[in-house]
Amino acid sequence: MSYPLIHMSRSNVKHRLSNFDFTIMLKRKLVLPIYHPASAPVCKCGTTHDIYGHHHFRCVRISKKAAHNYINEYGLQPALQQVLPTAGIITTSSIVQTEAPHHITNQPLLRPFDIEYQPNHTLGDSNLPPSQFAVCGADITIDHCPDPPSASALEDISSYTANAERCLQAAEKRKFTTMGGTVTANTMTREDVLRTLHTDAKHLQMWAICPYGGMGPMLRRFLFGEDPIRPLSFTANRSQAANMYLASLQSSAPHGILPLANSSWSSSKPSHQKFYGHSYTAPTPKISFLQQFGLACTKAFASHIRRPIRTQRAPQASSGPTRAPPGLNSPFSTNTGV
Repeated sequence: MSYPLIHMSRSNVKHRLSNFDFTIMLKRKLVLPIYHPASAPVCKCGTTHDIYGHHHFRCVRISKKAAHNYINEYGLQPALQQVLPTAGIITTSSIVQTEAPHHITNQPLLRPFDIEYQPNHTLGDSNLPPSQFAVCGADITIDHCPDPPSASALEDISSYTANAERCLQAAEKRKFTTMGGTVTANTMTREDVLRTLHTDAKHLQMWAICPYGGMGPMLRRFLFGEDPIRPLSFTANRSQAANMYLASLQSSAPHGILPLANSSWSSSKPSHQKFYGHSYTAPTPKISFLQQFGLACTKAFASHIRRPIRTQRAPQASSGPTRAPPGLNSPFSTNTGV
């Protein structure tokens, strides 16, 4: 999530962050404490929040639905609506939808897709095989990752990265095997839903996102074309989950859309348009997408951290002699006055 903090054009008002949001997310990016140990707020579950804010994303009593919906509606949907036609995956008139109903005949209000589109791989410069799916989309989940190494730690970053990927991949697997509570009196299992979608040529992926903006292997394959280090495996009683997951690894499933969009745009861009995102800070489809996605994550997660505090004991500035980073009067304060 570095792009929203340091490398987006501020001439666009939507790219700007409030002082509070910028301070909180910068501290999390730098692994600095956001609460003073003596005055951290108490969660509704009775646990005192840790100084880095990890508990906000781990506690089952704190809903992440608002953050989930914001990322889906203000990050992924508009960014994909722009980049998918560029990559030749959908037509310019096709709409990327969010949480559309009527995918399951006997459960019309069930919304298995958080985001969906109708693929057409024969457009533009797309080199993907023709899609065998009528609808493609994803169910999105926000999952916590291992604590990041401290600034003074000498931990091997590759070990931490591998552990974080395993956590996100475990979140993907949980989404393949469990149902969300989106419909009252829902009698269908996840296997029933996946079987129906597979029969109707509808492809469902599971996209996991961590509170630092990290992406799970399925989302990374969709965006960058990267194959998972260790593919998921399922037990024999999860055959539909296995079938849906294996379908996402096939060449006919949409993958590598950002490199594809970069290649397509560079070969066919209008002579008057030097920058894809209308700014030198967003010259390509890939960078533009990552900026919009990162901005939505930054705003959603900052709001998620701020929201529970409103009804709890707020963090207080430290009066101790601890040296503050430039621009902050205390490493534990959200006051940006020097």
